[in-house]
Order: sequence, then C-alpha cells, then structure tokens
Amino acid sequence: LGYVEWITDGEAGFLCLWIGADWQGRGFGRRLVAMACDLATGRGLQPLFTAALDDNHRSLAALRAGGFADLPLRALPPDHDRVFLVHGEQVREPAAAVRRLVSFSDAMQTGLAFAPSLAPSR
Repeated sequence: LGYVEWITDGEAGFLCLWIGADWQGRGFGRRLVAMACDLATGRGLQPLFTAALDDNHRSLAALRAGGFADLPLRALPPDHDRVFLVHGEQVREPAAAVRRLVSFSDAMQTGLAFAPSLAPSR
C-alpha cells in the first residue's frame, strides 16, 4: 500500500511519504499526512518539513491539503526538481523555515546541496 515516516534531529521532522501506484488517488496519502502530522506535533516535533518532485502532483496535493506550504527554496542539481514544504506555524515565517531546513539537511547529512548563501553559519 505505502508508508509514512518521520526523520528527526530531535526537534524538527522531515516527512517521507510513499503510496504504491495501485493505491494512489484513493485518499490514503491525505490520511497518512494528517495522521503523521498529528503524531509529530503531539511529540513536539517543530518545524515539520517534506519534499516532493515537481511533477508528483498527487503527492503535492496531499501534502498541501494536509497543511504543508511551499518554501522558496531549491536544491542544487541533481536535486533541483524538488519542491520543499513546511507545516504549521513556520508557514508564516518562510525565511526562518528555509534556514532551519538547510540546517536540518546539513545536520542529518542528507546530501542535498543548496545555494552557498543558504548554508548554515558556523
């Protein structure tokens, strides 16, 4: 059917979601996003992030319906085809959310590269 999981640094969380092709379009993604966000928020994870490929319209729709909003951030190639999103209170502070996502990505050693101006200060 699919899966949902959180990757966390102890404070922030990054949602990973996948629904098998045979099960897409049935509302499972939206329900999994809602369930995962409720669980993460209940455990104090803040902020909540995720990403989806530009052309994955079903995933993006499920994430946006679940309260995620697009961030003004792009990774460098080869990961430049992703939309990064944030959930909850951080939606109102996109610049702070971008900085936190870049810091999270660096700390978790995701391998994502962002423009040098977005690199965390040391």
